[in-house]
Amino acid sequence: MASLVQTPARHDATDEEILQRQLADAFPGDLHQAWIRARRRLSGAGYGEGVTDAYVRLSPQIARLVSPQTAVDLAGVVSGVAIRAGRAAAALLPEQALAAAETVGRDGFPRWLLLVEYVSNSAPESLAILFAHMPQLLLQVGLEGLESWTRIGIRMAEGDRERRLRFFRLDDPSAIRWLQRASGQIGFADMEAKLRPFLTALWGDSPPLRETPSNAHEQTRRRAGFDGSVVRLPSSFPGFQSSDAGRLY
Repeated sequence: MASLVQTPARHDATDEEILQRQLADAFPGDLHQAWIRARRRLSGAGYGEGVTDAYVRLSPQIARLVSPQTAVDLAGVVSGVAIRAGRAAAALLPEQALAAAETVGRDGFPRWLLLVEYVSNSAPESLAILFAHMPQLLLQVGLEGLESWTRIGIRMAEGDRERRLRFFRLDDPSAIRWLQRASGQIGFADMEAKLRPFLTALWGDSPPLRETPSNAHEQTRRRAGFDGSVVRLPSSFPGFQSSDAGRLY
């Protein structure tokens, strides 16, 4: 005879329950209430669900990687970015903060956050664009190099919004050159003066040398070629040692 005793139905935790457990683990004691207050202020500010949801979803991971207090305080930075740089940049900030914490570590994170606030104040229209390149830039030049490159771009633009946008989109050749210097790469700007006497000795002439435009096709950007009487050369040879890049030129 079959048993009339039924096995209790298995209860799978909902996403909300999982999130609540993560929050309790990431923000112990009084910090849990501090996080709730920060989240309520962010939600009540009217920046939109995308901004609040990104903070709620990712702040527990930032708390574990950096510190609970830093993750609570991040809500204020998100709010400031929303006001100055717009909702799109603010919604991206928590994800970028998590990626930065993984790259620069607990000690470097406060400096990274100060850099974000600096760009938000000095070049608000460019912050979302900078975020799009941020993970790769941090790997390429490190935090100190990124700080230097960012400040150079803002100073060079001399208050011109469009020039800042071109720089941070990497549409400005000078943005590429300064990145090369920050990362120790040998680029066209470093080699141009050396190439002219070499070509004169080789050919008895020195044709005009030009850097391949940054908006050229990828294959074109990686190769030397002729454009009428002009010799086009790549801005750099990424992935090669400085000595190898010099030989390639």
